[in-house]
Amino acid sequence: TEYRANSLGNYIEIESVVNGETIRIKYCHMGNINVQIGSQVAQGAWIGGIGRSGNAGAKGVNTHLHLQSSIKVGDNFEITNPINFLSTQFDENSLEPISNCN
Repeated sequence: TEYRANSLGNYIEIESVVNGETIRIKYCHMGNINVQIGSQVAQGAWIGGIGRSGNAGAKGVNTHLHLQSSIKVGDNFEITNPINFLSTQFDENSLEPISNCN
């Protein structure tokens, strides 16, 4: 929970191939991490817990998970919207899931 300006804090970056495309999802501001660098992670595995590390440690910031994603184009990765890789749909008013969680 120590504030660090311009910092993602503790984070995990997972690279996967989805529908033939290589993507990276970065899970930021984590409170703890349950994987090792270079390890393979099974779908549904517990990778760590949400937190307030990095700039999320500022006073008044709630515990949360910040997602970033990128997709491989040629030899580079381009930033993309992580919502493109999440299939769970939520009710706009209650924010409750209205489809299966994936």
